Amino acid sequence: EAIKIIQDVCHVHKLGGFQICNWVSNSEKINASIDDNLKSNIVKNEFSLNSSIERVLGVWWNFAEDVFVFKLKFEKIDQQIFLEERRPTKRDILKVVMSIFDPLGLISNFIIIGKILMQNIWENGLAWDDAISDSQYVIWKNWCQNFNSLSNLKIPRMLTSFNKADSNIQLHLFCDASQYAYAVVAYLRFDNKCKIECSLINSKARV
Repeated sequence: EAIKIIQDVCHVHKLGGFQICNWVSNSEKINASIDDNLKSNIVKNEFSLNSSIERVLGVWWNFAEDVFVFKLKFEKIDQQIFLEERRPTKRDILKVVMSIFDPLGLISNFIIIGKILMQNIWENGLAWDDAISDSQYVIWKNWCQNFNSLSNLKIPRMLTSFNKADSNIQLHLFCDASQYAYAVVAYLRFDNKCKIECSLINSKARV
């Protein structure tokens, strides 16, 4: 079915003078069925755990394990603030917060910490190039310590391993708020009468 969808999509776009390329799948069989000139470069090179992470619309997908992963890249930010060689400024903090991309809403609980810190900096009236205060620096260092853990996080792309036709499917929403932020998270619950699986769909958090 997936192979036919690929063929149909390519055919329809070809009629309009377009070529759909950079195809990639978590199935070796499907990857093998795709013409080499239409495959993603990473599939052409090797299908392995060591070289199987593809970025699509800002989302990193390890197609060998079929999981979403997160790669934090702060190449344009002074590395001294991460090595504790220099205390970050208001400008530095904003750059870091805005560099973490999460279009699927899978790590809102992590990003909101940086946003709360940024809110506190604004409330204290710091100028763009003023170093943050001692109390703000403690929050910053604690937040930075979680960067490595986030890089190791893997979230399954597949919502359930059950046959959906044989399962009772429920949508569960949870929300909460504090004086600093408010948030909502959505899960799908699958029950096939023998086992239950729950999958994170999306989350949103605001200061």
